[in-house]
Amino acid sequence: MKIRTGFVSNSSSSSFVCEICGAADGGMDICLSDIGMVECENEHIMCERHVENYVSSKGLIDEYNDSQPDKEGYWSSSCIDKRFCPICNLAQLGDDDILRFLCKRGGLSRKEITEVMAEQFDGDYDTFIKYLKD
Repeated sequence: MKIRTGFVSNSSSSSFVCEICGAADGGMDICLSDIGMVECENEHIMCERHVENYVSSKGLIDEYNDSQPDKEGYWSSSCIDKRFCPICNLAQLGDDDILRFLCKRGGLSRKEITEVMAEQFDGDYDTFIKYLKD
């Protein structure tokens, strides 16, 4: 972590992480479209390719293309309707959503799952990773 002790000007750097694949990118004075990402109306951020794959698989390409705002439109070109979001439509989910679902379905909290895993693998992360790979 950086600690600044002198004068700090307002920075306009941004970073974004895809909620589906975990790809991350960022920089100074950038927006999502500059790095090939989009955000849906429910604030899910993802790579454009995930949206393109989803709309293609569902036969929604024409509808998706028609929904994109003109350059003069007030919506950001990186904001998409939830109809075209693979997360909103449960076609692709991030690991955190899947974990939360499994916790709820199994009736266990994250803490309880962590305790079970620590006991099963004697607190050895390498053994846990080996188990996952097998």
